[in-house]
Amino acid sequence: LREFYRRVQRDSGPEALSPVLLLEQLQELPSQGALMCEYDFFRIVCHSMARLAGRSGEPIHIALISVVGGGDSPVAWNSLKRVMNNLQGIILSSLRRGDAAARCSASQYVLLLPQATYENSRMVCTRITRAFVRQYPHSPARLRVSVQPLSSAE
Repeated sequence: LREFYRRVQRDSGPEALSPVLLLEQLQELPSQGALMCEYDFFRIVCHSMARLAGRSGEPIHIALISVVGGGDSPVAWNSLKRVMNNLQGIILSSLRRGDAAARCSASQYVLLLPQATYENSRMVCTRITRAFVRQYPHSPARLRVSVQPLSSAE
């Protein structure tokens, strides 16, 4: 459906976009915090940022936050939805405006942390984990975090 929508948008008429209309369409509305997006779009953003990092030499890290139950078992399905919604709010309030995040599975979020060193990326994840534990101390879920550098494909 997304591909069909894009094709309809692209082929909607013979008239070309004016530079002014193009800039209006590309202008982002004022907002705080990270960009929360669908995983497919997140992958495109990562590809673009990896290319940029390859040219600039700036570090980019990816963090994977997994929701697990006690003993690394899965969280009950009826609790998982609530936990993931709560975690999304914490992620959005903990990340910077230039960061991006996406839900990449039923129990995982992935974060894009441009211009962040490995240590800074770990600190961001620690801040998210602590905020989650502080706000939801009786949650059946624990957070497991992994941080890795995003390398360019050069």
